[in-house]
Amino acid sequence: MVEHAEDSVDSRESLSNSLEAEWAVLKVSKVEDSLVVSQYLDQMQYELSGVIELIETDRNTLFDCIESGLYGRLNLFRDVRDTLEILSGKISKMEAILERDPQLNVFKSRVFAARRACYYIEHLILSFIPD
Repeated sequence: MVEHAEDSVDSRESLSNSLEAEWAVLKVSKVEDSLVVSQYLDQMQYELSGVIELIETDRNTLFDCIESGLYGRLNLFRDVRDTLEILSGKISKMEAILERDPQLNVFKSRVFAARRACYYIEHLILSFIPD
């Protein structure tokens, strides 16, 4: 169980590093290349899907930790929240870029879908907090 959580953290860190690299490319290109934007959004969607899958897969583990009062072992939970905050910031930056460049309007629906995925993840996280 702990080993699985550590593997998940490693994979999230790897994905987060990939996103950072993609963002650097976007900043260098000043978002002139729609292919780069598309690839960046693909990577973001992949990361969001991975976070959702992680939460849904480890739902029982998280509930067990909460029920037994082992909040200190909820590193996975904190990692998901941290990842979500990073992704939400990246989505906000992407929304600002799209507002400034009307030629990139074709990507608005994908950025909106990424924002919706963040809200869904927040809802999942809140479902773990005991009443």
